[in-house]
Amino acid sequence: MMRWLTALVLLAGAFLARPAAAEITELAKVGPWDAFHVINDDGHSLCGISQFNNGLGFLIKVDNERQAFIHLSKEGWAVPAGARVRVGFVVDGRPVLDLPFLPTDHPTMIEGNLVPEQAAGLIDRFSLGGHMQVRFLTGNEGFWDVPLEGTYRITQHFLRCLAERLHPRQPFDAALPGSSQPF
Repeated sequence: MMRWLTALVLLAGAFLARPAAAEITELAKVGPWDAFHVINDDGHSLCGISQFNNGLGFLIKVDNERQAFIHLSKEGWAVPAGARVRVGFVVDGRPVLDLPFLPTDHPTMIEGNLVPEQAAGLIDRFSLGGHMQVRFLTGNEGFWDVPLEGTYRITQHFLRCLAERLHPRQPFDAALPGSSQPF
C-alpha cells in the first residue's frame, strides 16, 4: 500500500506543472508493472506505464499533446536544479536509446523527453524484451537491472489508453465545413 501511495504522489506531482486536482486511474497491473491514466481539473491528461520497486521508479508517459517522457526516480536522490544527466537504455543486450535527462520539481526525479520515433522504438523493445538495463552515463549511479516480464501485456493496456483516453486536438469529423482552413 505504501509503495502505491508513493507512486501516486510521484505520478501526480510529475504530471502537474501547477497545483490542481488530479484523477489517477489504474488501468491494469501485470506483475510489478502498472498502466495508468491521469487527468487534472483543466482536462490535461496522460497515459503511462510505471514500476516502483526497492525505492526506484521507472515511468513512461505520453500526454494528450502527444509528448512522451521517461521519469526515473530514486529515494535518496537530491538532484540539483540545472543538472544534466545522460541515461542509456539497453534491452536484451542491445542499446536502444541514449537520452539527456533533466531534474524535475521533485529532487528525487529526473525527466527525459522523447521524440515520437524514440518513444516508438523504446516501447517496442520494452514490450518485447526480457531484460533492460538503465545505465547512468554521468554521475556515479550504478546501472539498474529491470526485468521486463509482463511488459508485453502491460503495453497493450497502455496503447489502448493512448487510443481511447487521449483525445486528439481536433477530431477529423468535428470541424464544420468551411469553419477552418489548413493555411
